[in-house]
Amino acid sequence: MSASGSNRSFTFASRLAMEGVDLLTIKELGGWRSLSMVSRYAHLSLSHRNQAIERLVNRAARENAQAAGVSVAP
Repeated sequence: MSASGSNRSFTFASRLAMEGVDLLTIKELGGWRSLSMVSRYAHLSLSHRNQAIERLVNRAARENAQAAGVSVAP
């Protein structure tokens, strides 16, 4: 694959991943034979990785508050 083709694959897979598309779907859409190939291309930006962690932290905080009987916004 040429450098520009590789760059397009990286952009295609990364943008799909950042939109929350699962890796199996990205694999099918991109025509890759294995998930290991998808993982080479589907990299998330630092901000998307941080947002993912923030969602987990917020979810844990809501669950802990609910378990303690405290009302919290969704």
